[in-house]
Parts: sequence; structure tokens; C-alpha cells
Amino acid sequence: MAWIADRLQERPGVLVADEVGLGKTRLAIALAVCVASCGGRVAFMVPPGLIAQWREDELGAFLKQFDALPSSRRLPWMEAVVSPGCTELKTYRDLFPRDGGKAVFPVSARAPFVFISHRFGVPLRLGGQSRDERWGLPFALKGRIFDGRTVSGAHNLDLSNEQKGAIDWLARRLSLQKNAKLKARLKEADLGVVAGQSLKIPENELLFQHLIGKLVGDFDLIVIDEAHKNRRGAELADVAGRATNGGMRDAMSSRMSACLNHILLRPGASTKSAKRLVMTATPMEMDAGQWSAILHRVGLESGEIKRLSQVAMTFSDAVAGLTVGSTSQVSALKAAAEGFQLAYANVVTRRLWRDHPDVQRFSEATGRTGLAHPHRRFLDPHTVRLAELDQPQRELLAHAECLAVASRGIETEQALKTAGARSSQGLPLWSEKAIDADDPAFGGELSGSSAAKQKRQAYWLQRLRHADVHHEDGTGREKAAISLQWHPRIKAAVELIEALTGSHEKVLVFGEFLEPMRALNRALNIRHYLRHVLDGQPIALPTGLHPEDPDIRRWMKDEEFDFSDDKIAEFPQVSLKLSEKYHQGRVQLLHLCREEVRVFLGAPDSDREAVLDDAGLEGDVQGLTNWLVQCLIVGSDADAGFTPGSVRALLVRERARALLAAVCDADPTEFIDDADALSDALSSRRKAVQRHLAEEADPSDGKVGSFRISPFSQLLYGDTKPGTRRVRQRAFNDAAMHPKVLIGQAAVASEGLNLHQACRNVVLFHLDWNPGRIEQQIGRVDRQGSHWMNAFAEWTLKREGEAPTIDIHTLSIEGSYDALRTAVVRERAKVLRSQLFGEILPPEALSQLPANVRDEIGQIKIDFTPQRVPG
Repeated sequence: MAWIADRLQERPGVLVADEVGLGKTRLAIALAVCVASCGGRVAFMVPPGLIAQWREDELGAFLKQFDALPSSRRLPWMEAVVSPGCTELKTYRDLFPRDGGKAVFPVSARAPFVFISHRFGVPLRLGGQSRDERWGLPFALKGRIFDGRTVSGAHNLDLSNEQKGAIDWLARRLSLQKNAKLKARLKEADLGVVAGQSLKIPENELLFQHLIGKLVGDFDLIVIDEAHKNRRGAELADVAGRATNGGMRDAMSSRMSACLNHILLRPGASTKSAKRLVMTATPMEMDAGQWSAILHRVGLESGEIKRLSQVAMTFSDAVAGLTVGSTSQVSALKAAAEGFQLAYANVVTRRLWRDHPDVQRFSEATGRTGLAHPHRRFLDPHTVRLAELDQPQRELLAHAECLAVASRGIETEQALKTAGARSSQGLPLWSEKAIDADDPAFGGELSGSSAAKQKRQAYWLQRLRHADVHHEDGTGREKAAISLQWHPRIKAAVELIEALTGSHEKVLVFGEFLEPMRALNRALNIRHYLRHVLDGQPIALPTGLHPEDPDIRRWMKDEEFDFSDDKIAEFPQVSLKLSEKYHQGRVQLLHLCREEVRVFLGAPDSDREAVLDDAGLEGDVQGLTNWLVQCLIVGSDADAGFTPGSVRALLVRERARALLAAVCDADPTEFIDDADALSDALSSRRKAVQRHLAEEADPSDGKVGSFRISPFSQLLYGDTKPGTRRVRQRAFNDAAMHPKVLIGQAAVASEGLNLHQACRNVVLFHLDWNPGRIEQQIGRVDRQGSHWMNAFAEWTLKREGEAPTIDIHTLSIEGSYDALRTAVVRERAKVLRSQLFGEILPPEALSQLPANVRDEIGQIKIDFTPQRVPG
């Protein structure tokens, strides 16, 4: 904090690049509270879906600690920030809250802290919006100021009272002399046609963004979380006098860049002189050239950015040029490393895991020294050997590889160009329609070598499709999403994950392609269920399955289960009996959950006055109760010893309340005294519950909240609703609850989520091309207070067996595209690890050099840890 304070007095911003999990967020919160205590305003730019985590888990917890301090230990400035207000801007609609009161503008005046999503800005799909309030503000404002003479129909727009209040406020602000330029731009803007389509003109969209910026207001500190995301357009930051005028904008800029550059840093805004705290564990991921975008977001002058970028590239080239360890190569490397260290030391602070006390103790105990992450193990790939596959499977993989090679260098569908990668990654390769050599997918009529390539492509596509007819499930279904469950890669992943969970460990899986992720999820749940049925253990069907499911029947024939024909025939009756027995053994749990749900929803028989209409309430109570029970029942854990008031009952109640709170993001009703406010809060809660139950509805029987066991494995992907994401995250962090396996889509779950409290195993089902993202994925479980830290603390007491580690597992199909992907990622990781972790070369490359060269390289230090300030 002292280093940050010193640097911010000299510079516009700093980069906090601490490794994932070391507390960047807490540093940002501490700085923001200091600014707020002095009367300043703070904007937090946060990735979508993480605002609640920032507000509640980070800022809320920080302020709660202040509130708990005895009066004798409180300092005067603390009183100003113990109970501050917070405002959220997730979408354009959030500018105009419909809370029954008068909206206050600018938004920055409502509270000291404003949380802004990376995706905040002008409404999406402006040209296709039918509702006036999504796009009508600039037209109505122009009509309001200039009496509607230049905007016919502006007075007839159907706008909310909140928007009308915002327009009145803007009209008054634009009458001031300091806003004369913006007023002139509004007058000259081509807004003659009252339609959202007009705002797609770059000049008009930029004007709209600047008007939004006026409504948002000004800030003294901007905190940018995960600043490496959405880099496009970052270089357009309005710094060093390069003001963005009413002219063109960069059509390729991301929404995050547009929000920062054109809304917060709009022309004339005092925010342009605000300090910036930029946060990312991976400021560069693929190559050293990516430093430039991050440095722009820090707010540095263009000349300094150019100089620093060149220094990083020189260091990267020196690392790549170290081949034989000659004197000239080593000298160039040492000089470049020293230049890199000196140039970035005043801009970047970066704490590393290797300096953490627990990691240092681990290193001393195990003798694993000189590593950035001695507590992590990258295990050898779980490889599928071609010799282990049958002939049809080998043909399928080989033909996919040939198709990919034949498709290179011509215009064609991406699915055909990447067939090799997609097959080795376990993805469907084509659509259902027939394709032949005359299909547009092959790029039309071409001559010469392209025509020859098209013929080869058509040949291998036909061979591939012929090979795939062997993949059916016995019911005539041959669709790829079904057959994927028995794809060699997915079967290998199932084997690996089941071995890990068999040791009572949770497993976090990262995938890229949704269909194979779904297939893996379904296979794990079916096999977990069948294992219990085979042993005669009472168990409810997992959500999404029914006794006649053909996938269950096919897995019954798998060599591991080998159900006889008689057992398969009687399975529906056996399944029903086991489910009923499971239900009967958990009646007390059902009653307890029902009590908590009724209180949560404000139901009439709870201990509070009913404030909601009963219509449909009982259905919500029943659905939410059954859902809650299926989350809290794990394995064969029955009601034995489960009595009201027992320790076990109290623990279950605590878990139930935590899960219910995660479903929605409403204020806790026990702190609401006003009857109308309580009614509004409960109504909002009901809506959140209904959205969640709709997502959890069982597609196998169409019912909401059926009594089922929560799946052994669950998915977290783009379409997962925010409330459901929070629930699954919370449940995964509890060792006593399902899911035991969480399969996250890389684009959704790689960053920002805390998934470390019960897991220390990461499976990279689809290896990402980006080593920075892989680092982020591992960081989901490698965090302060992690399961690994607790396990290591226990190990130090007895020192029996191997010390626990965080284990990273990958999968590979021998002879496939996986080998190329792995080699490319390993090469890219060299640059990342040299610049961010101080590992100049990976251990295997270092071991190939002479001993004296290794010693010289070992003395090179890349370290941006701030020095402790005396006192």
C-alpha cells in the first residue's frame, strides 16, 4: 500500500500484477476505502457476473471488519466508510433505477463506490431495439433543448419517468458554458430520423456514449479488474492530449475499452485526471507485445508506453535467442533482463507465490527449490494410446486429421479446417446436412492447386463420415452429441476424474467446446448413479435422467458394470424402489429445508407477517425445497442422528441459508422494517427463485424441483444464470456437498471465481492455446485460504506420506493435433514465465546448458515485489 501511494503521487496509475489468488482485490478495496474516507469517488470496472462477489465478499467483508472494531481502536476517518452506499451499472438500463424515488444524477453522486461491468455502455443491437427507452435519450434530449424543431417526433417517444428526469438534468447541465462543445455536437448531430438505427452511425454512437458518461459522472479513482481482457481498442485511451473528438471511433474496440475511453474518460471529464489502479495477474499472455494495451489502461504517456514496450520485446528476444549459452547470448540476456527490471519497477508491483510463507515452508520440506510454484505438480498427460483403440475409432481420428490437412490454404468452413483439433478434443465435426464437392463450403469453383485441395478435402470428408457410422448407441441414434460419451478422449477423462474423486477429492475441469463438456458431464453422472445401483444403495435419479434413458442402458453394458439382461429389464422398478427408499430416509431433512424456504420466501406460516400474494407461492416453496434437499444430500447420508437442535441440524441449516442467499442478490429481509420495502424485496426474491428453478427444471420429466439427488457433476457455462452460478460455486466450495466435479467453460470460469476451498485438482480437458488463461485456470484453486493450504498444514503435523500438492492434469490422444497444441503452448509459456515469474528458462531447457551458464542465468532476478517500508 505504501508503494502504491508513493507511485500514484508521481504517476497517473499503477499495475498490480500479483499472481492469481494473492489478494489483488483486497489491495484495491483498501485503496478505495482510503479514497472514500477523504470524500473521493471510486469506480470499479469488473467483469460481468463478478460484481456481487466484489461487493459482498470483498468490500462487504472489509467494511464489516471496520464495523466490528471497538470504539477505542477506530480512527475518525473510518466512520465515513463503515456503511457506504454502492451503485451497480451492469447495463444501460441500470442508469435509471425504478425504486419509486427520484433518481439522482450523476450516478457518482449517489454513493462513494460505483461498480461498472466491463460490458456496460450503449444498449446492444441498437438497430434492432423496438422499445423507445433503449435508444431514445439523445433524440429526446435534442428535442428538449432545441424545442423539437430539428428532431421531429422526439416529444412522442415513450420514455420512463426516470429517463425523463435524466433528460431534464442533462438539459440543465448542457446549458453551462463548460459543456458548450457537447451541446454544439448534439445540435449538429444527424438525429433527424427518430430510430435506434441512427445511433449506429459512429459519430452518433460516440455522442451517445459521452451523454451516458455525463449521467455516470466523475471519479477520483478507477479500479480496473482483469485488465488483460478485451484488449481491443485499449490504445485509444484518451491520454497525453490525444483527445477523442466527435469524429470517428475504432469500430474494433471492445465494450470495455469503449466504456473506459468514451464514457469514463470522455472529453471534458475530470475523471481524465483520476488515478488508476489496474489489476491483472497476466498483463501479457501470448507475447511481449501485449504489454502495450495494459500500459495504455494504466494511463501512461504514449512515449513512455512505446519505450516500455520495446524493453519488454528486447527481453523476450534475448530469452528466445538463448540457444547454446554462448558468452554473447548470456551477456545479451543479462543486459535485457536488467533493463526490463529497471524499466518496469516503477509501474508494476507483483507478488509471487514462491514468496508466500506456506509455499516457502513447502519448498524447504520437500527440497523443491528455485521454482516459481514448487507446490504445483504438472503431471504427465493422461494419454490415449492408438494401440488401445479399436479399428473404427482409429479410422475416425485419422480421417479427421487428414481432413484438416487437406482443408488448409483454401476458403472453407472452420469446422473442416480444424477437424483434427476438434476430433482430438472430442467435438462434433459437421452439420446434419449432406455436403459434397459442389457445396459452397468448399469455396466454389477454383482452379489449379485449390481445385486439387478441394477434391482431397471432399474425399477425406466422405471417408470420415463413412467411419462415423460405427458410432451409434444401439437405438439407431447416431448424432454426435450422443456418441461423444464414448469418444476415446471423454472415456479417458472419465477414467481420470473418477480416479481422483475416488480419493475423496473434488475436481475442477476446464473445457472449451460445449458439446464434449456436456457429454463428459452426462457420462460422469450416469456412471456415478449406476455404481450405487449395482451395489444396491438407496439413491435418487440424478437431475436430467429417467429410468428408460437409452444412455443409461448403453452404459449398463459397459464392461465395468456389465448388467445382465435380467437386471436391465427390471431396472425401472429397481430404480423407483431405490429412489423411494432414499426419499423416506430423509424426511427430517425435507422438513428442515421446507422451514428455511418458507422463511426465505416470506410464506404465511413463517414467523413473520405475510406480505406476498399467496398465488403460486406454494409451488415455489415446494420446488425450492426439493432443490435445496437435493443439494444437501450426498451419497448415502440419511437422517440417522438428525434431530431438531442437534449439531448436525444446525450445520445443515447454515448450509441451507447460504445456498438460498446465493440464489438471489436481494437485501436480507431481517434488516428491512418498512412493510412496502419488505414486500418489494420479497417480490424480487421470488422472481430470482423462479428464474433459478426454471433453469434447474428436470428436462427428463418436465417438472420443476423434482426430488432428485444433485448431480455428482455439474456444468458452468455461458448460459448458466448468475444465481445458479453463485449456487454452484458455493456448493463446490463445500467439501460435504455435491457437485464433486465442476466442469467450467474456459471463457466463463477461468477468471474471477473462487473455487479453492475444497479442491486442489485441475483437469485441463481442453488445453487452452493461451498460457495466461491456463495460469488463471490453475489460480481458481491456488488462492489464499485454499484447500491445499489446509491440507499442507495438516501434513506438517504428522509428515506422513507425500506432501500434498496442487495437481494439474491434461489429456492427449497419441499422434493427434494435441501434440502440436502442447508444443505451441509450451513455447508461449517460456515468454510468460520469464517476464512474470522470473523463470528465465524452463527446467528442462536449463538442464541442457553447461553448469557455468546455468549459474549465471540463476543469478538473474526479475522481481517486482515492493520493498518493505520501515515503520
